[in-house]
Amino acid sequence: MSRIDMDYSSADPSDFRSIHLYFQDMCSSLFGDIPQQMIDDFFGDVDALTGSSKDEAHRVLRETCEEVHQILVDSKWRDPLETAGKTVGRLDEGLMKLVELVQDTYGDEFGRMLKAQKIGSQTLKDPPSAKSGEYEVVG
Repeated sequence: MSRIDMDYSSADPSDFRSIHLYFQDMCSSLFGDIPQQMIDDFFGDVDALTGSSKDEAHRVLRETCEEVHQILVDSKWRDPLETAGKTVGRLDEGLMKLVELVQDTYGDEFGRMLKAQKIGSQTLKDPPSAKSGEYEVVG
């Protein structure tokens, strides 16, 4: 995760495409149980959003990436498992907001909705707490 965060400085949060690609790379690295083609298709749907839906997606992408970056910056001397839990939880939250946006926008188009549902069903519903010790090895 910290390797991906090094790319944060090259991502432009004000540019939809730049922050979109950065977020997609983070998701590809962390949600390895989701097939890459499904991730690519879903993020293609996010990229195709227009108007206020695209503006909302941009806001979600920007805020999620900024918060994940801050979690990693603040974690220098913290427990790596706690950091991983917070990072994955925040990414999952942002991803679920994007899934809802795609479903709301393309709900009548079954194929896109299905991809959004598959992504949504494979993300964490309840991120593990640092105290529970229920972490999946991410690497």
